Amino acid sequence: MQEMLTLGHLRSIDFNKTKTVDEYCQSLREKGFCAVNCENRLRDKFAEIKTEKEQDKQEEERQAVAQKQARAAREAALRSGQAKPTNLGEAAIVYNAEHGGSLASAPKIKPDGAMYYMNGKIKMAGDRPEFLAALSSSQDNELLANALRRSRGMGESTDYFAVVIPNQLQKYYFDGAKIEGGFDLVGRYVSNTKYKTVAGQEKTAPVFEAVYFVLWK
Repeated sequence: MQEMLTLGHLRSIDFNKTKTVDEYCQSLREKGFCAVNCENRLRDKFAEIKTEKEQDKQEEERQAVAQKQARAAREAALRSGQAKPTNLGEAAIVYNAEHGGSLASAPKIKPDGAMYYMNGKIKMAGDRPEFLAALSSSQDNELLANALRRSRGMGESTDYFAVVIPNQLQKYYFDGAKIEGGFDLVGRYVSNTKYKTVAGQEKTAPVFEAVYFVLWK
């Protein structure tokens, strides 16, 4: 029983703190888990597991370096135009965009013409290539965000922004867009517009001209 216990504990050792089998056995002996001379019995196993852990750590470090290099290569390809963005995060890299969520609740007095990215839901739209949207969480986080809002007695966001769809995206927009449909956006902050809430209050919304626009499925 003691042997099974000590062998099982070997895999939980922090080898940065416990560097030798003698240190390990002494610590167990003080707790009554290790017999006299257990060092000889555990020495080979200790060395084997220590080597395995060192190799695992080296492999993790190698994979981390490889992933970092792959991300850097992907970003370089996106910035140079050799690759096209496949998601909002990559589109933000391509257009050097900042998150624009705060602008929906507090538009700038003078739009800066910079690129911003965000998620939203279409709230008001007509037959023109433009619409009013409410700020939203991402598609992946939508269910969690909705559950959190309900648990806190909160409704959907009342921070609105407007989106103008350029010619090259208009067919895609009109073919697939729906009221309450979600989307990912990278857009240039080109102006502000006025709108009225259901309570009749006049508010200001930032207007973004889309350069990257993907409807949620």
